[in-house]
Amino acid sequence: IEAILRMFNKYIKSKMEYCCIVWSPVSQKWIYELEKIQKTFTSKINGMEELDYHERLKKLNLYSLERRRERYLIIYGWQQLEGKRENVLRLTATKTKRSKDNIPKNTKHGKWETFVTSRKKTNIQLPIQKDTKVIQ
Repeated sequence: IEAILRMFNKYIKSKMEYCCIVWSPVSQKWIYELEKIQKTFTSKINGMEELDYHERLKKLNLYSLERRRERYLIIYGWQQLEGKRENVLRLTATKTKRSKDNIPKNTKHGKWETFVTSRKKTNIQLPIQKDTKVIQ
């Protein structure tokens, strides 16, 4: 199984994820079409035929392609906001007023602040710790 997964990651998944920050699909149709490639591949692995897609991913220690693209987008946006990468998307972070609609229900990481990016006006929930010490 390891050799098959390595070949899939090297020859197929790497091509599907190349520059996904630029071309990431928003249409459910295209998201499904991309996901179908990994879904079909994992169903052909011996012993995985009877499992549903998400069970196969869990057993193979994989993530869905959609989740991986979302993760890349969040990391890339954070890097631009923090100045770790050139801000080519011209993202800016501004605090917004809190309301019942934008407060997450599970706040395990302390206080949350909502930031709005100027590109798509997308709310990004970032954990903010009150008593965090900066080590220099």
